[in-house]
Amino acid sequence: MPIALTCAALVCIAGSTHGTAPAQPPPHAITCGPYLQNPGTTVMTVMWETAAPSAGRILYGTSPEYAWSFDEPEAIVLHAVRLSGLQPGTRYHYKVISTRAGTQPDARAGTFVTAPAGSGSFSFAAFGDSRDNPILLEALAGKVAAAAPAFFIHVGDFVSNGRNSALWRRDFFAPAAALLRTAPLLPVLGNHENYAPQYFEYFAPPAVESGSRTEAWYSCNYGCAHVTVLDSQQDLRPTSAQYSWLRRDLASERAAAATWRIVALHTPVYSSSLHGGDALIQKHLVPLWEAYRVSLVLSGHDHVYVRSVKNGVTYIITGGGGAPLYPVNQTANPFQAYAAAAYHYLVFDVSETRLNGQAYDVAGTPFDSFAIDPPPAR
Repeated sequence: MPIALTCAALVCIAGSTHGTAPAQPPPHAITCGPYLQNPGTTVMTVMWETAAPSAGRILYGTSPEYAWSFDEPEAIVLHAVRLSGLQPGTRYHYKVISTRAGTQPDARAGTFVTAPAGSGSFSFAAFGDSRDNPILLEALAGKVAAAAPAFFIHVGDFVSNGRNSALWRRDFFAPAAALLRTAPLLPVLGNHENYAPQYFEYFAPPAVESGSRTEAWYSCNYGCAHVTVLDSQQDLRPTSAQYSWLRRDLASERAAAATWRIVALHTPVYSSSLHGGDALIQKHLVPLWEAYRVSLVLSGHDHVYVRSVKNGVTYIITGGGGAPLYPVNQTANPFQAYAAAAYHYLVFDVSETRLNGQAYDVAGTPFDSFAIDPPPAR
């Protein structure tokens, strides 16, 4: 029988707002979510936020009849329930319920699929730099949700100011709701997050499981892939703690067991747009990625789509999630294969023998496709 464990109580830090204050929701109202974190073959974390401390309930099962339930033992604001004992590669239905005596319950439902057992196939999506364009993000997130990815990677700059809680609700959680309640998110720190407490409270990536001491960088295995998330706002030189962890991570048995090694970070490695490529990353990390047979590196920061290929590694900038677009072909990038100034998202189909990628504009029209062969065996 599956079991559910509630995480420690969390309290969101209120951000400043300007202008007339909106009407206050009732204390038990769900203000963010539900959304999914830290996926695995037998586990999934379901999170949601309420307007005030509230003891919630979650129903879940392999059908909408919800065979199991879990009641939180205490009233909290940011709820995180870790479901375990699940079956691999299985679709689950869930509903979170927040109640208060004498009022109508606030309930939100969703579904998720657990990771496949072993080196199974799957699809995932990626985009970033959504920032302060909720109308476009809602359209984009709806398209991504329709593609039904196993998870998605946001490569950073979720909002324009990570220290303002109101922006997280208005500009990210509300417009991306359709996607968040069905696909787990692997988050990446961007510069606009400003190392805000809100980022670290809202997200629960698998840091400890990957031997990381911080949620700013972490890794996980999913099917036949090993995904490593880095913090490009911090030191990445060989003397840094992050570099040492990265080297251990890529050399680990978990990484070696995967067909694909995928890296995500906010700063672009190679770019023809306004920020250009990052010389320090090129100097210190590119040789490491090539040595450990990384196949795909995802980034943002430049608000464009750029695909580059160098020494068997595909580098993609997917910064077209809503922030004002930048032009392409502004700086030298000898490894560029395709570039477009377009709002967009990416969908990848991953198997042991092939990694196929497709870039779509916000209307869902494909404009670039590519295939990556597995790296040669050592």
